[in-house]
Amino acid sequence: MMSFAALITAILFAQAPVDVPKEHWAFPAVDALFREGLLKGYPSGKHPVLRLDKTAKIEVKEMVLLRDKWKRAGIYIDGWGHKGHRDPSRYELAVEVHVTWGTVQDVLKSPKEMAEKKQIALSEMPALAYAISAYNFELTRLGADTGKMIETLNDLLDARDRLFLGSRQ
Repeated sequence: MMSFAALITAILFAQAPVDVPKEHWAFPAVDALFREGLLKGYPSGKHPVLRLDKTAKIEVKEMVLLRDKWKRAGIYIDGWGHKGHRDPSRYELAVEVHVTWGTVQDVLKSPKEMAEKKQIALSEMPALAYAISAYNFELTRLGADTGKMIETLNDLLDARDRLFLGSRQ
């Protein structure tokens, strides 16, 4: 029984931040933040601001690959947009981009989502912004405010950058 407890303790502390001694009084809190994915170290500055790119172009096959990647990552919910055994139309892909944008917002705002899924959502934001730009015309025709969509992505990235509010000594 004692060796099992020692094994569990070793596993739990194996991934802990190395710059916080295990005997330090703040270690349990820092370790919990680290395991949740909220503590990565000092922020590296602001994220690059995402913008609508009027020259953005994505071929249908590229967008299908991107959609499939988002599907595997859990930030695109199947059942919207394209149906059938033909190449999807630009409007169907625009609907899929819009659905992914909404799902990314839900993932990042939900306290119940796993930190790993939030990291995936954050890492896909530049690709999502590019897809929004590439389907700007179709999204606008479908009633989406693409400027607001990009602004929302930037706000979510700003919120991530504000997670660490400590001093930089």
